[in-house]
Amino acid sequence: MGAERAFDAQAPTVTITGYISSYPLVSDVKQQLHVMAQSITTGNAHFAVDGAVRLTTGIRQRYGYGQPVRVRGRLVTPPDFDDFSY
Repeated sequence: MGAERAFDAQAPTVTITGYISSYPLVSDVKQQLHVMAQSITTGNAHFAVDGAVRLTTGIRQRYGYGQPVRVRGRLVTPPDFDDFSY
């Protein structure tokens, strides 16, 4: 039940506004970002929040530490593993 949850078509689509909270980890084809979320919008509802989101994206658009961002996608809770949990 691990990675397939990340592609759950039933997960809600949201827009998160915040900023890059650490230096992106960049590889040849992707980058991992940690975003401090300040607001979230889903449907017609908009909420102020204080939390972290980890996401992976391509490298076409590069991001920097502290950069404000607005990202859109499906929000899922990562699975718990025997020896690790987010």
